[in-house]
Amino acid sequence: MHADVPPATPEALVELSKKFNRRLNDPMLFADPLTRDWFKLFAHMDDDGSGKVTYQEFSELCREELKMKKSKVPDEELQAAWNALDDDDSGFITAGEFGPFMKSGAGPKGPTWKEKQAAKVAAEGKAAREATAAHGGREVHADVPPATPEALVELSKKFNERLNDPMLFADENTRDWFKLFCHMDDDRSGKVTYQEFSELCREELKMKKSDVPDEELQAAWNALDDDDSGFITAGEFGPFMKSGRC
Repeated sequence: MHADVPPATPEALVELSKKFNRRLNDPMLFADPLTRDWFKLFAHMDDDGSGKVTYQEFSELCREELKMKKSKVPDEELQAAWNALDDDDSGFITAGEFGPFMKSGAGPKGPTWKEKQAAKVAAEGKAAREATAAHGGREVHADVPPATPEALVELSKKFNERLNDPMLFADENTRDWFKLFCHMDDDRSGKVTYQEFSELCREELKMKKSDVPDEELQAAWNALDDDDSGFITAGEFGPFMKSGRC
């Protein structure tokens, strides 16, 4: 290592960072996306777990882990970067110095895990609403006002009366809201769509439109699916069923 090599300029450090980041995000080198992280890269360099990385470890990272040849990153360019990063001439760099270097060439930050999860839920909700846009020729109206808490309790009472009807459920062990939910949940996803909810009412509980009009059922759904996800979970169905239980 040549200490007399001038430290890299900020612009040169950014360019080298871009090269490092391109290699870090190369699936041929790092197949698992979870390993494509600058801090994990630093921890891998830090063989002895000291929290400090020497020039030798920095050089080995470049040549052996990132597979960067001298034609791509000449020794002098690597040494100049090191001399800029180790600006206090301590002989090592820390994560606090390596992190800003790697971030400088990382480019625009993509969506966070929470943002990706929210987008996934929104997409699932849209698909569920599209899949249940019509059921038995009856359109599901999202613009029906959500049922009031009092109306939900009244519908829950109706559901519980049918659930406890021995003509419909001869075995007492089946008269349970969770087992009812599991019966609705055909694909065992833990999520129930409006179509499954409607089928429960009409086919399992044998409730006619004269007992529960479509609009009343839709209003209840719109209240239970208050986040407009396109489905309800056991955590939403359970309190509804318990609210009207004697």
